[in-house]
Amino acid sequence: MKHFGRIFSRILINQKKILSNSFKEYGIGSGQYAFYLTIRGNEGINQKEISKILNVNKGTTNKAIKKLEDLGYVDTLIDENDKRNHRLYLTEEGKKILPEIRIKLRMYSEGIVEGFTEEETELFFSFLERAYGNSLNMLEKI
Repeated sequence: MKHFGRIFSRILINQKKILSNSFKEYGIGSGQYAFYLTIRGNEGINQKEISKILNVNKGTTNKAIKKLEDLGYVDTLIDENDKRNHRLYLTEEGKKILPEIRIKLRMYSEGIVEGFTEEETELFFSFLERAYGNSLNMLEKI
């Protein structure tokens, strides 16, 4: 059986470099874009919920959100019903860059499957989703 860890790691390393370069003009690194997109898709989400969705620890989430706030892309508002709960929203500046972020992510996604047929692309993503599900199952067992 082939070992997939090395190739997954290489793809991830390349992805981080490519996306960091793509988002450089916005000050967003490869470590922040997933948080940015999660907030965009879940306006009013809190940091605990983001950590759960992205499967990262609270410290990682806090650091990424702080950077996005410092860049002016995210606002934190205190929940009226629970003062301990801080809700996250994209600012107008954060919303303004969304179309460009989406274009750059689409370009990466298209580039990663360059030379694949449509059927191969569908199979590739299907296999990746299954592998991800298997990894989650393994994670639950530890």
